[in-house]
Amino acid sequence: MEKHWYLVSYDVRNPKRWRRVYERVRGSAERVQYSVFRMYATRTELEAFRCDLVRLMDDEDDLLIVHLCTGCARRVVDTSRQQNWNEERRQVEIL
Repeated sequence: MEKHWYLVSYDVRNPKRWRRVYERVRGSAERVQYSVFRMYATRTELEAFRCDLVRLMDDEDDLLIVHLCTGCARRVVDTSRQQNWNEERRQVEIL
């Protein structure tokens, strides 16, 4: 399956839930900003990831996942550090 870039952002209001969500996201994605991550994944990997997060989160929490097409990923401006969104990334999942 083909992999794509995704931008993942969350807002979790409870510190205990936030920690669980953070650990799950950190295991599959790279941090870009405080609660913003980038993820290089297949559609299947993304769906499993999303389902895990929905189970960890509550109704008052928010999750945003944005699919970035190849052209969009090339145009990402990240001034915080040198990151290349054009290249394939090795995915390491912490269990």
